[in-house]
Amino acid sequence: MIKFLGAALVVAAASSVGLSLAHSVRREVRFLQQLAGVLELMRCEIPGRMAPVQELFTRAQACTSGELREVFSFCSQQIRSMSESDIACVMDCALDEHAERLPPSCMELLRELGEKLGAYDVQEQVEALQAPAPRAAAARA
Repeated sequence: MIKFLGAALVVAAASSVGLSLAHSVRREVRFLQQLAGVLELMRCEIPGRMAPVQELFTRAQACTSGELREVFSFCSQQIRSMSESDIACVMDCALDEHAERLPPSCMELLRELGEKLGAYDVQEQVEALQAPAPRAAAARA
């Protein structure tokens, strides 16, 4: 009887670990899917409307949810208040505030996005946004 109880506990523990891993992977995929959508939006908005970065962050905030929405909201507010004009610095501050709630892969892409936005002319920004897009778009598949 004790052997069966021990075996059941081992199976329950292994199942719990597996479910936890599956949950974190699904969560990361949701983040990356949202981020892929934001990158696509920015790639269209920059050359088409020559949208300023603050407007890009406001639009990104509108089409995301959860922690990503909070990150883009923070960035938009910081730029609007002009307390910080360096986009990379704004993104770093936003990511520092939300670091424990964002997957590492998403944080890496957002840091890269912060470094690219506003640092180049329109064509170079569009090309720079295409670099991380395959990694984020892979999550959509």
